[in-house]
Amino acid sequence: MSHPASKPDWKRRLVSTWFEFDPRALAAFRIGFSMLLLWDLLRRVPDLAVWYTNEGLLPNHTQLWRPAAEYVFSLFFLASHRWEAAFGFLLCGFVYLCLLVGWKTRIFQVLALVAVVSLHSRSVILENGGDVVMNLLALWSAFLPLGQRWSVDALRASLRRTREVRAEDLGSHRAQDADLNRPARSLAVLAILLQLAVIYFFNTMHKNGPAWKDGSVVHWALHQDRIVTTLGAAVRDGFPLWLSQFLTYAVLIAEGAAAFLILSPFVRLHFRRIAIVALPLMHVGFALFLNVGLFTPTMCSFFFFLLSAEDFEAFGRWWQRRLRERTVYFDASCGICFQTARVLARLDRFGKLRFVPNTDVGRLPEGVTPEVVEKTIVVADPDGRLRYRSDAFAAIFRSIPMGFLVFVPLALLRPLSDRVYDAVARNRQRISVALGLAACGLPTEASAAPAPESKPPLLESLRQLRIGLRESLVLLFMLATGSQVLVENRAIPRFLKFPQPELFRALVQYGRFFQGWSMFAPNPPTTNGLVVVDARTVDGRRIDPLNYAATGWTGEPWEASPGRLGQDQFWCDYVARIERNRHMHHILEAWIRRHHVRTGRPEDRIVAFDVYWLEHATPPPGQGPGPGPLTRRKFLSWKESPEPGVVER
Repeated sequence: MSHPASKPDWKRRLVSTWFEFDPRALAAFRIGFSMLLLWDLLRRVPDLAVWYTNEGLLPNHTQLWRPAAEYVFSLFFLASHRWEAAFGFLLCGFVYLCLLVGWKTRIFQVLALVAVVSLHSRSVILENGGDVVMNLLALWSAFLPLGQRWSVDALRASLRRTREVRAEDLGSHRAQDADLNRPARSLAVLAILLQLAVIYFFNTMHKNGPAWKDGSVVHWALHQDRIVTTLGAAVRDGFPLWLSQFLTYAVLIAEGAAAFLILSPFVRLHFRRIAIVALPLMHVGFALFLNVGLFTPTMCSFFFFLLSAEDFEAFGRWWQRRLRERTVYFDASCGICFQTARVLARLDRFGKLRFVPNTDVGRLPEGVTPEVVEKTIVVADPDGRLRYRSDAFAAIFRSIPMGFLVFVPLALLRPLSDRVYDAVARNRQRISVALGLAACGLPTEASAAPAPESKPPLLESLRQLRIGLRESLVLLFMLATGSQVLVENRAIPRFLKFPQPELFRALVQYGRFFQGWSMFAPNPPTTNGLVVVDARTVDGRRIDPLNYAATGWTGEPWEASPGRLGQDQFWCDYVARIERNRHMHHILEAWIRRHHVRTGRPEDRIVAFDVYWLEHATPPPGQGPGPGPLTRRKFLSWKESPEPGVVER
């Protein structure tokens, strides 16, 4: 989209509020979201065989035979064995890492969307609100220029734009790069803002039950043994009602005000700063007491987008005061050395580094000759201390924003870092030649890049066409997800629930872009449940293979809830949903019977088992600790028959 300067002030205000993000905010989101995607991937690795292979509880053929929705997509349906699923995980990790560093960012934004949807859609029974929000973030961010700043792509673009040919030119790129902080404008910005507002708005609207009115929600939530954390279990019995009421009403106020704080075009800077502080704090509070998977960090990822140019400038001023100036003496006749200096000059956002070539003998410090600088880079601290080899590089990164990510490992691994540095230094001429750089002497002025020419009209027309197609696709997904908002949320009046077009339903279901928002609404659960397997082994012991896998429990099957279960999100959701998914009971049966195969102990072979759903009422506030009345319901049974080939159920 264009950036006309002639619009009336109120129009510019609306456009900048609803259609523009700072490119540094997009870069911060890319880094944070990529790390979140990697976290989501890595937490699935320990139970990869359980959830992503045919030896586990969710074989791919059963997911395809009776899919969780009319339209389902996952590349992991192709994986039947561990090595196949592991290979898929490695590919996902590669995609996420490329997105993290911002290499070929546009491509890997789309591939990251495919990867995360594939991971989540392979095991829909494990899905929670955090997974859905993650899918939506991957969707909307795929249309934004996440690699414009703080990325390999941005670095390469700057190196192409300004091709310094002399040491004196280092730093001249800043004039060419000055326009990079221009806000990114897209309909996807509005989609993200509306998405965040919709989540909070409908969560507030649906929280209208008695527990939200009398302020007892925190009490009921903390007594959910499946999801309560260690901290939550420790404080719940003595948790005062007045504090439960305070926190309950604070959540309602924060969520109720969120849409206004996010969308208001007035006092935008301060309102969004309030949202950036208050709402993530609320989510962190949830995570301290309840295991809701990655819902908290996923929701917090939204708030990178709300950071403004003023925020980054204020942060830059704060950081700039804490970075020290240093002088870098380098071999200007070495191609790879000069290219390294070009890269460092671009990482030096605040101009804290001064680059001096070894040819400028008069500026070399005492005791440092051009021959010394030919062998090692030299860095002078403000106090005059000279640093060499890897220690010099560590010092350089002390003057660069976020440089601790490099100088801390360099300092901790200094002997290894020095050996690597020496190996590169010895072979710098060969490396320079291999990379097509000057081995002796810098390129001449004649080899500098020509001044950029204006793009042909045809290319500009194609660029505008690409932008138009991109924005049209954003609009299509906005209409599809908007129709899903009307379908899923109880607060929408019946007369607004229009029939959903088939295309919209397919787009939503394929990507798991659902829009029903009702966390602990209209009331939190007032009962607590878990699944127990009472199995008999061939040597007469009673064991519980399910809770052995889910929690590491090695004792006899529980007769009632033991308190906090300590399950991860996946086991927690599976246990909560397996009873009512009768078409999956035969898979659970086969999985239990293979318990001895997983443990590698023949004496663990199971000859009979019963599977129960145990449910007890949560004690009301003020009644004291201890579970209420217990309900015990058997939903699966199996027994080995003495006759070969006969099974009793």
